[in-house]
Amino acid sequence: MSELLRKIDVSDIIISHINSIKDQNTGKFAFGEILLFAIIPIAVSILVGSLGSASLSSESLKYLIPTVAILMAFLLNGSALLINVAKNENKHKNADRYAIRNKAIKEGYANISFSILIAFLTLLLLLLLLIENDILKSIVNYVLFFLFTEFFVNLIMIISRMHILFKAELRMFEENQDKP
Repeated sequence: MSELLRKIDVSDIIISHINSIKDQNTGKFAFGEILLFAIIPIAVSILVGSLGSASLSSESLKYLIPTVAILMAFLLNGSALLINVAKNENKHKNADRYAIRNKAIKEGYANISFSILIAFLTLLLLLLLLIENDILKSIVNYVLFFLFTEFFVNLIMIISRMHILFKAELRMFEENQDKP
């Protein structure tokens, strides 16, 4: 791979995200993960995309483009917040808890980075809808409905993981405050 392409290579982000959703005990995908991250987004895409009235109009683009851009900015802020949490040692005395914390931070960061990629790709595809070509618009609509569904599933996962991580961080902080 050329030096230029290496600078924009996102394969590590995708691989890290995929690894973060595998079953932690087996290292393989459980049916639930396949259902949630592949089958449901594909089904939603086909179902909603096949409804002719569900195609995205130029009017909806006025709202979708800024909405996706704002969500992308929130995710970028979330990644910065996660980096700050990672920097905070918080005086972990329990090695197992510290390892779990670091794993949660790495997986959360991978999920946020992947969601930023989805948002960026979504923005590019939304711009493609401005081109007057019915076949292109039809294909892009299916892909967009898939990406929207995937994005929101990932967003829910990120919120859940960050809630667990920050709750654990606060608990450890409180434990450290109670000790003389």
